[in-house]
Amino acid sequence: TAYLLRHLLNSLGAPTGLISTVEYNSNSGARVSTQTTPEPATLFALFDQMRRNHLRCCAMELSSHALDQERIGNIAFRAAIFTNLTGDHLDYHKTTEAYFAAKSKLFLEHLAPDGCAVINGDDYYGQKLAAQLRQRGKQPLVFGEHNCEIALAIESISLSGSAFRLGDAEFHIPLVGKHNIYNSAGAILAAAAGRNLKLNAPELIAAAATVPAAPGRLEKFVRPDGAVFFVDYAHTDDALKNVLELLRQVATKRVLVLFGCGGDRDKSKRPRMGRVVESLADVAIATSDNPRSENPLSILDEILSGVEHREKILVEPDRRKAIALAWGEARPGDLVLLAGKGHEDYQEIAGVKHHFDDREELRKLF
Repeated sequence: TAYLLRHLLNSLGAPTGLISTVEYNSNSGARVSTQTTPEPATLFALFDQMRRNHLRCCAMELSSHALDQERIGNIAFRAAIFTNLTGDHLDYHKTTEAYFAAKSKLFLEHLAPDGCAVINGDDYYGQKLAAQLRQRGKQPLVFGEHNCEIALAIESISLSGSAFRLGDAEFHIPLVGKHNIYNSAGAILAAAAGRNLKLNAPELIAAAATVPAAPGRLEKFVRPDGAVFFVDYAHTDDALKNVLELLRQVATKRVLVLFGCGGDRDKSKRPRMGRVVESLADVAIATSDNPRSENPLSILDEILSGVEHREKILVEPDRRKAIALAWGEARPGDLVLLAGKGHEDYQEIAGVKHHFDDREELRKLF
């Protein structure tokens, strides 16, 4: 969503920097990010550099950890987007309510007095947040398919892109899937509010038609025989479910998935991820993500504890071998998802980081 917002603002004449999970860009060249939201010394140095480089805006991804730890000082945001809240980071926050409370701080404590709150109203916690804002006399922009103030209607989804209506405007984006439609809708509303544009403004519709995909987010590789490989960052059960449902929707043949779970992180999602792939994939390969200090085989056992028919899931702890296995299993016309690491170019095993990039592994096989 941060990538989408930056593209829209740049296209609408407001040069924009980026702070995200993937990279930081202050108009002096992109550099790989060390944290989704950096520590204050790095963060404010980035803002200073953006100002000196004549940028007018910054599209920033804010982590719940950063909000909880008050890394952003007293920044007041012109616009804030709430995409959704699903099970993740409970190793840190302990409960979903504490996780939500941390995310809510962006809207309740860090929104400028005349700032705009854009909220996905089809998410339970989105509705809860909107209610809290209204109690404080704010009027959030709530969008969604189900009885929301700003109606969202999905018209078509294919491997070449998606079409949807938002309010009284029709948009076509070159991105695939329902989650990309929701992310785009949030970014469009925030950009329109920030630039004082109506949703049906021609320049906004034109900007949306050329939004780029973020690195490692459903990044597509097409094999000569027609098998299509996607590299995606989906590393929670909800994200994995969304992407696999999308692939099932557009697939003409089988859907294959390679996935794993990170070590030293929220363990509760491991069996749920096993259940998701069992129900939605024709072929599933469980492998290592970033085991960190944990035993990779123990992580795989926890994933398989949520699976009813273990024989349906192939297990290969070595991720490089698992990608080669997925390549060999794929037939012409199949869709293959390599999930979990996306843009990452490393794998952390036994506390040591090794260079590893799913996209590089695919290119070697090509």
